[in-house]
Amino acid sequence: CNSGKVTISGTALIKKNVARNGGAIDNSNGDLIITGGEISENEAQRVETSTNVFDGGCGGAIYSHGNSTKDSTIKMTGGIIKNNKSSKYGGGIGNSDYSTITFGGTAKVKDNTTKIGDASEFTDNVSIRNKGGRNFISNDTTTPLTNGAEIGVNMESVSGAFANVTSDVSAYFKIDGSDTNPVYEGGQLVIKTARVNSETSLK
Repeated sequence: CNSGKVTISGTALIKKNVARNGGAIDNSNGDLIITGGEISENEAQRVETSTNVFDGGCGGAIYSHGNSTKDSTIKMTGGIIKNNKSSKYGGGIGNSDYSTITFGGTAKVKDNTTKIGDASEFTDNVSIRNKGGRNFISNDTTTPLTNGAEIGVNMESVSGAFANVTSDVSAYFKIDGSDTNPVYEGGQLVIKTARVNSETSLK
């Protein structure tokens, strides 16, 4: 569990870990910087804590969450997050309340999945979930997104803005389940239609 500051860089490899939340990293009120390396084949597994009561399964690679006192942050300008799995939401990154993500450079979050119960597995790279606190994506102005970057996104709601951006970087984002780009509108990236994590009973 990261509650301080962690940097992942170079050829670092974080692979084949299993946890209740954040298969590789549980970013709780922490600052996570990713400039290189690979986070792959990790898994967040839901567990039955009592009869028909489940917990966990968020963020196959990374689960990021803060609180009203301190936000969690992720800054990713390189490296790749791929082939991770969750059993609730965020096959790659599960971004919950009071957590913000900044993407830049050649950041890649792709080929991550979620499988909820007996339902079919679906593509779920960066899942944006907001139950009332700050929760957003932005683009890094110091190291702008560039050729090679590829970030899949999924939202809890069917449509809406998910990123505050300083320029049109929509080409670097793909809407999970549709292989289309979000729309750039007035400093925001907006998903018009998307596959939804429809699992209200699990919230």
